[in-house]
Amino acid sequence: MWTGLRVSDFLSLPEIKQNEDFITVQPKKTLHSSGIKVVIPLHHHIKEVIEKRGMPRMISDVKFNLYFKDVCKEIGLTKMVKGSLMNPKTKRKEIKMYPKYKLVSSHTCRRSFATNLYKMNFPTLSIMNITGHTTEKSFLTYIKVTPTEHAEKLLKHWKDYYGR
Repeated sequence: MWTGLRVSDFLSLPEIKQNEDFITVQPKKTLHSSGIKVVIPLHHHIKEVIEKRGMPRMISDVKFNLYFKDVCKEIGLTKMVKGSLMNPKTKRKEIKMYPKYKLVSSHTCRRSFATNLYKMNFPTLSIMNITGHTTEKSFLTYIKVTPTEHAEKLLKHWKDYYGR
């Protein structure tokens, strides 16, 4: 989604003008707790879509998730991975192997936004200010980075620093 917003905030964005570089959002989830607004730069892909097609029509978060799963299936995210889905018969989550597209949701966009920026060495505190995370502990728990990826970041840092 290139915004890091929760789907409820993303789907209720006001009209974005073509010449705007930022959007300011009061996340619904934190309205009554921290009350912190987030300021998000508009990625060039978002600007291009708005310029070409205008603002997207409003849809429900349920429809968004269905469309998102369809797109992920269409682009080939069919590898079998371990995950949990609700069994409609038992009304319980079942952990087993599923095609990856069945496990994605709108929240995958938000988590991927934060994780990918972190992996690109964008400052953690800046990502947190955009996503609305208030503690580094909760943010680092939230993103999906493996121990090997952390080690690779350190190795790259050493190579860059020492020039080797």
